[in-house]
Amino acid sequence: MEEVIFRLKGYDEEYFCLKGWPLSMGYSADGGISIEANLYQKTGVYQINGGKLFLSTYLLENFLADIQTCYKTLSGQSSYKADYDEELIFQILMERGGNLILLGTYQEHLSAFSSLRFEMASDQTFLATAIRDLETFLSHISD
Repeated sequence: MEEVIFRLKGYDEEYFCLKGWPLSMGYSADGGISIEANLYQKTGVYQINGGKLFLSTYLLENFLADIQTCYKTLSGQSSYKADYDEELIFQILMERGGNLILLGTYQEHLSAFSSLRFEMASDQTFLATAIRDLETFLSHISD
């Protein structure tokens, strides 16, 4: 059953959300277990409603460790970038005072030449929920 992997709210009703479930077979080329996921994202006038992609538990665990540090120190950055398949790349930049920016690129069909680049502003108050979502999702998966 699909569940929230990572959800970050932004200002002006913008959001970035990954929902998915672990695949029953195989491991990711990036390490850990493969996750079949859907991207739901709204920034400005652009939206993605259920963009298909595959994620890695290993890369999500590294991303989680970095955003936990950002949250505690109110500075730093965390990135999710697959080595094998780059359909989704995103990065959180934590600036002074707890302001954060999520930057990303999504390309639904890797053989196509089009991609969507997006940027969303948020702050540390929304990051706590995102960290909790990711911790909960990863706790349901055992390598």
